[in-house]
This record gives sequence, C-alpha cells and structure tokens, in this order.
Amino acid sequence: MTARSLWFVLFALGCSGKVNEAPATTEADTGTTDTGTVAVDSGTSEVGSDTGTLPPTEERTCKRLADAMCGAATESCCKTLAIPYAGGGCREAAMAYCTARIDAVTLGRATYDDSKLEECAKSWTAQIAKCQQEFIPYLESSLACAQLFNGTKAPGSACTSAVECNSPPGSVAYCDQAAKKCRVSMLAVEGGPCNFTGSTLRYCPDGFYCDLTGATSACRKELAPGADCTSSNYIACGYSHTCVAGKCADGLAGGETCADNAECSSWTCKAGTCNSVLYQMVEKSICNGGTSG
Repeated sequence: MTARSLWFVLFALGCSGKVNEAPATTEADTGTTDTGTVAVDSGTSEVGSDTGTLPPTEERTCKRLADAMCGAATESCCKTLAIPYAGGGCREAAMAYCTARIDAVTLGRATYDDSKLEECAKSWTAQIAKCQQEFIPYLESSLACAQLFNGTKAPGSACTSAVECNSPPGSVAYCDQAAKKCRVSMLAVEGGPCNFTGSTLRYCPDGFYCDLTGATSACRKELAPGADCTSSNYIACGYSHTCVAGKCADGLAGGETCADNAECSSWTCKAGTCNSVLYQMVEKSICNGGTSG
C-alpha cells in the first residue's frame, strides 16, 4: 500500500489515485456503483443533533479546523519527517481547504453537518500526534471528517475533485483521477464481502484478510506468523505480512528493492522499490502550505 498521506486524500482539493493500492490479483474493475453494507460506526458527536443544520462559517468552522490541523502535534510530526514547518503557511492551507468546501456547500455540490465539527477536529489532532500509521486505522480516523463536508456525487459518478464525492456513513470518498470517478473506501466485517476494485472498496479489519479464492469473496481470519502459506495467496498472511519461503512473515520494508508485489510487506512494488506500509499524517502541503520541503 502506498505511503500516501491523510492530507493528500482529505486535504488536497484534487485528490488523485486510490486510497490504498490493491494486491496484484484482484477482481476486474467494473466501475459500477454499489454502496455495500456499512460496517463502521463513525461515532456520535459531542454536539447536539440539532446543530447539524448550522451553516459552516470561516470564523467558526474554518478557525476550528485550522487550530486542529496546525498545532504542536503537526509541528512535531513535520520535524520528525524532516519537512520544514511554518505555522502561517499551515493555517493558510487549512483555511483554503475549509473555504473551498464552504463554496461547494453554497453551490449545492456538498453538504455540511456541524455535529461532526468537533469530532473531526479532534480526529485531526489525534491522528497527527501518531505521525505515521498503517492503513486500517488510517481509514478509520478519516470517517468523521468525511461526514463533515460531504459531496453529493454517488460512487461511480464522474468527478474532478474529492470535494464532489459522497461518503456514505462509514466510508471515505475520493476522486480517482486516473478513472475520473468517485470511489469510496470502507471496512467490511468478518465473513462479509470484500474487494479492492470497483466504485466501493471494502477492506477487511485488522486481523483478517480478503479471501478471493472462492466463488464469492469474504473476510477470513489471517494466518499466524510462521504458518504455511502459498505465494499465490500471500495476502492470507494479513496486513503488513506476506508469504516468505512458504511461511507467513514480514516481507521487504519500504524502500527495499523488489521484483513484484508479493515480496513487499506493503504488497506494492513500484519501479523496483517496495512502498511503505505506513501512511504519513502530514506532508508539505500542510506543514508549510507547500512552499518548501
């Protein structure tokens, strides 16, 4: 899976690519629209339900998000990743992110749920404090903000920007720039269907893998480290593991030389190099507004 930052998916106005890279052997991408079974509870807001109808404002909504995005945790993470930090540039970028979404609401291209504001803001701060994390908690951490500003185009619809795409409850939408289509990522449940392609991508929770060997796909309990495995079904070893010499084990780490996806812990080998299993919670677009680093 690609070490693509949370900011790149939710913060960038023109989101490109998939939220997560699929293993090499997957179903054909039909591009059909399907919503699936929502298996993730996006949580309840600390704000009263009647506040969901309040309109977003720069003074309140955008300032709260900028405060959450540009605090001490962000500065610390940027420094950890050797990206120059500039508080002013961070706040300008955060405000631009927010005001663009207010414009989308005004134009009827997105909706706004004020009851998610505080939950979303706290999620930003908490996840930035972790600085880097694996894909499933990365996806879970994005759910509240996906509902705060939510596009109106259904999965499978044509798009040019993530702000247009609708996130059904329990999912995160983005605009796949290669296909110019809205797609959503969500978590499946044990025994439930899963897939890495199409308009709705369903990922198994931690401790499970997507079994594509049967007539229908399903989330199965992952094999334990050291268990027997086959190179053709390496994803059975679970996230961040692969099949090494017939046993489930850590594969090659991010940055190591590889020949194919199955060698890498991330299941993704690009241009002869393994991608990292970790997603960065910041990049220069938020660390300094994209002006340096």
